[in-house]
Amino acid sequence: MDIGGYNVNGVVRDCLDLKNHVPYSIDLVKHEQVEVRADAHYLPFADESFTSVWSTSTLQYLDNPFMVVAEMYRVLKPGGILYLEAVTQTSEGIIGPHWKYKDQDRWRFYPKGVRALLTHAGFSEILHCDPVRITDSTPDRVWGVAKK
Repeated sequence: MDIGGYNVNGVVRDCLDLKNHVPYSIDLVKHEQVEVRADAHYLPFADESFTSVWSTSTLQYLDNPFMVVAEMYRVLKPGGILYLEAVTQTSEGIIGPHWKYKDQDRWRFYPKGVRALLTHAGFSEILHCDPVRITDSTPDRVWGVAKK
Protein backbone atom coordinates (compact mmCIF):
# COMPACT_ATOMS: atom_id res chain seq x y z
CA MET A 1 0.00 0.00 0.00
CA ASP A 2 1.24 3.45 -0.90
CA ILE A 3 0.46 6.22 1.59
CA GLY A 4 0.34 9.49 -0.29
CA GLY A 5 -0.37 7.73 -3.57
CA TYR A 6 -0.89 10.87 -5.59
CA ASN A 7 2.65 10.44 -6.83
CA VAL A 8 3.55 13.57 -8.76
CA ASN A 9 6.21 11.88 -10.88
CA GLY A 10 5.12 8.22 -10.76
CA VAL A 11 8.45 7.01 -9.36
CA VAL A 12 7.05 4.37 -7.00
CA ARG A 13 4.70 2.71 -9.47
CA ASP A 14 7.47 2.61 -12.06
CA CYS A 15 9.57 0.52 -9.66
CA LEU A 16 6.90 -2.08 -8.90
CA ASP A 17 6.46 -5.49 -10.45
CA LEU A 18 2.88 -4.85 -11.57
CA LYS A 19 2.48 -8.39 -12.93
CA ASN A 20 2.74 -9.90 -9.45
CA HIS A 21 1.68 -7.01 -7.23
CA VAL A 22 -1.28 -4.71 -7.51
CA PRO A 23 -0.51 -1.24 -6.13
CA TYR A 24 -3.04 0.09 -3.66
CA SER A 25 -2.75 3.83 -3.05
CA ILE A 26 -4.43 6.18 -0.64
CA ASP A 27 -4.33 9.95 -0.61
CA LEU A 28 -6.51 12.92 0.28
CA VAL A 29 -6.43 13.94 -3.38
CA LYS A 30 -8.54 12.12 -5.96
CA HIS A 31 -6.33 11.02 -8.87
CA GLU A 32 -6.10 8.15 -11.36
CA GLN A 33 -3.22 6.69 -9.29
CA VAL A 34 -5.27 6.78 -6.08
CA GLU A 35 -7.53 3.83 -5.35
CA VAL A 36 -8.85 5.11 -1.99
CA ARG A 37 -9.36 8.70 -0.94
CA ALA A 38 -8.67 8.71 2.80
CA ASP A 39 -6.79 10.43 5.61
CA ALA A 40 -3.59 8.54 6.49
CA HIS A 41 -4.15 9.43 10.16
CA TYR A 42 -7.16 7.07 10.12
CA LEU A 43 -6.51 4.29 7.62
CA PRO A 44 -9.78 2.59 6.59
CA PHE A 45 -8.34 -0.93 6.69
CA ALA A 46 -8.43 -3.80 9.15
CA ASP A 47 -5.42 -4.61 11.32
CA GLU A 48 -2.71 -6.66 9.59
CA SER A 49 -4.09 -6.18 6.05
CA PHE A 50 -0.91 -5.54 4.02
CA THR A 51 2.44 -7.25 3.48
CA SER A 52 4.13 -3.94 2.64
CA VAL A 53 3.48 -0.27 3.17
CA TRP A 54 5.51 2.56 1.74
CA SER A 55 5.40 6.30 1.78
CA THR A 56 7.65 8.64 -0.18
CA SER A 57 7.81 12.40 0.33
CA THR A 58 4.56 12.43 2.28
CA LEU A 59 5.51 12.72 5.96
CA GLN A 60 6.40 16.40 5.67
CA TYR A 61 2.77 17.29 4.85
CA LEU A 62 1.07 15.42 7.71
CA ASP A 63 -0.39 16.97 10.85
CA ASN A 64 0.88 14.10 13.02
CA PRO A 65 3.50 11.84 11.42
CA PHE A 66 3.79 9.79 14.64
CA MET A 67 0.11 8.87 14.37
CA VAL A 68 0.40 7.99 10.68
CA VAL A 69 3.43 5.72 11.16
CA ALA A 70 1.54 4.00 14.00
CA GLU A 71 -1.34 3.44 11.55
CA MET A 72 1.12 2.00 9.03
CA TYR A 73 2.31 -0.42 11.72
CA ARG A 74 -1.27 -1.37 12.57
CA VAL A 75 -2.19 -2.35 9.00
CA LEU A 76 1.03 -4.30 8.36
CA LYS A 77 0.92 -8.07 8.67
CA PRO A 78 3.48 -9.70 10.98
CA GLY A 79 6.73 -9.86 9.04
CA GLY A 80 5.53 -7.03 6.78
CA ILE A 81 7.92 -4.33 5.57
CA LEU A 82 7.55 -0.57 5.87
CA TYR A 83 9.55 1.75 3.63
CA LEU A 84 9.63 5.47 4.43
CA GLU A 85 11.39 8.22 2.57
CA ALA A 86 11.27 11.68 4.09
CA VAL A 87 12.55 15.12 3.15
CA THR A 88 15.38 16.71 5.14
CA GLN A 89 15.67 20.09 3.38
CA THR A 90 13.18 22.83 2.64
CA SER A 91 11.17 22.64 -0.56
CA GLU A 92 13.19 25.53 -1.93
CA GLY A 93 16.42 23.61 -1.22
CA ILE A 94 15.25 20.60 -3.21
CA ILE A 95 13.01 21.72 -6.02
CA GLY A 96 12.86 25.48 -6.02
CA PRO A 97 10.65 28.27 -4.67
CA HIS A 98 7.82 27.65 -7.15
CA TRP A 99 6.89 24.18 -5.84
CA LYS A 100 3.11 24.32 -5.58
CA TYR A 101 2.92 22.45 -2.24
CA LYS A 102 5.61 24.42 -0.40
CA ASP A 103 3.08 26.20 1.84
CA GLN A 104 1.76 22.85 3.05
CA ASP A 105 5.12 21.58 4.38
CA ARG A 106 5.16 21.05 8.16
CA TRP A 107 8.08 18.76 9.02
CA ARG A 108 11.68 17.82 8.18
CA PHE A 109 13.26 14.51 9.17
CA TYR A 110 16.73 13.18 9.87
CA PRO A 111 17.83 9.62 10.65
CA LYS A 112 17.28 9.94 14.42
CA GLY A 113 13.82 11.41 13.80
CA VAL A 114 12.79 8.61 11.45
CA ARG A 115 14.14 6.06 13.93
CA ALA A 116 12.01 7.73 16.64
CA LEU A 117 8.90 7.53 14.41
CA LEU A 118 9.49 3.83 13.78
CA THR A 119 10.27 2.96 17.41
CA HIS A 120 7.31 4.94 18.74
CA ALA A 121 4.99 3.05 16.35
CA GLY A 122 6.19 -0.32 17.66
CA PHE A 123 8.78 -1.41 15.12
CA SER A 124 11.59 -3.26 16.88
CA GLU A 125 13.42 -4.44 13.76
CA ILE A 126 14.71 -1.35 11.95
CA LEU A 127 16.63 -2.57 8.91
CA HIS A 128 17.84 0.79 7.57
CA CYS A 129 17.68 4.39 8.65
CA ASP A 130 20.07 6.38 6.52
CA PRO A 131 20.47 9.73 4.79
CA VAL A 132 20.10 9.79 1.01
CA ARG A 133 21.91 12.24 -1.22
CA ILE A 134 19.89 13.08 -4.33
CA THR A 135 21.79 16.23 -5.25
CA ASP A 136 25.52 16.89 -4.98
CA SER A 137 25.11 18.91 -1.79
CA THR A 138 24.04 17.72 1.64
CA PRO A 139 21.68 14.75 2.07
CA ASP A 140 18.23 15.68 0.76
CA ARG A 141 16.25 12.87 2.30
CA VAL A 142 16.33 10.08 4.81
CA TRP A 143 14.95 6.60 4.28
CA GLY A 144 13.91 4.05 6.79
CA VAL A 145 13.02 0.40 6.36
CA ALA A 146 11.47 -1.60 9.19
CA LYS A 147 9.99 -5.05 9.63
CA LYS A 148 6.99 -5.79 11.84
